Amino acid sequence: MGTPHGDGRGVRLSGDGTELDKRYLDQKPIDDISPLHGVSYLSVTYHPSGLALAFVAERNGRQSIWLSSNLGEDPKRLVFSTEGTEFGALEFSPDGGTLVYAAQHADGHPEVLALDLANRSFIRWLWRGEPGQHVISVFQPPGRTGRFLGLTLGTSCDDSTATVRGPDRTLIPILPDASGPTRVLGWLDRTHVLVVAGGCGEALDLTAFDVRSEASVPLVTGVTAAASRAPAPPAPTSLPQEVETEVGSGVG
Repeated sequence: MGTPHGDGRGVRLSGDGTELDKRYLDQKPIDDISPLHGVSYLSVTYHPSGLALAFVAERNGRQSIWLSSNLGEDPKRLVFSTEGTEFGALEFSPDGGTLVYAAQHADGHPEVLALDLANRSFIRWLWRGEPGQHVISVFQPPGRTGRFLGLTLGTSCDDSTATVRGPDRTLIPILPDASGPTRVLGWLDRTHVLVVAGGCGEALDLTAFDVRSEASVPLVTGVTAAASRAPAPPAPTSLPQEVETEVGSGVG
């Protein structure tokens, strides 16, 4: 579910994936704000300004990433698949200028890429995995240093593994000796990742992982739910002007 910044609302996928539903915390009704019809919605996230949504839609077996207003209006296609690539995790950079997304290619290998919203012909490669790996979630540290990237690999909660992509684009394992699944929840600051072990319907244990020293510090055990809120620059108040044109970049 995407979480807005400071407006007290949230957007989620409907149970059957055919709608984007918006919930207002001070009201009971849930609004269907689906920008497209006849598609399946696979994931959604809020722009840091709170003014827009990015989402993955599938139609006739082809997937694409779109941007719309926070009310589902004026959808623009950003990225589309040309040869069976599937899209998963989505996240905006803290300044709202970049959309980071995971792509699962037809040959089985995953990639994480960054799309410059002000110049959508510029897509930066951040990480490439091996065939059979899958990306569940991706988190950029505040400040967009570009040196690290928090990744959860796996196909579900049950087989999830928390990792960090280091400066050389190789993966640093987090809690490799954990007996159960692990997941990255976000960044506490530019160099510390918040990681959860366990879960999948059971209690969670939280750990802070220092990406420089690769040291883990246990924080709390037996948690029901958790999230991170790292210090970030002031949220942008508008979208890049170039987003207003619909072009889209094709990938494999």
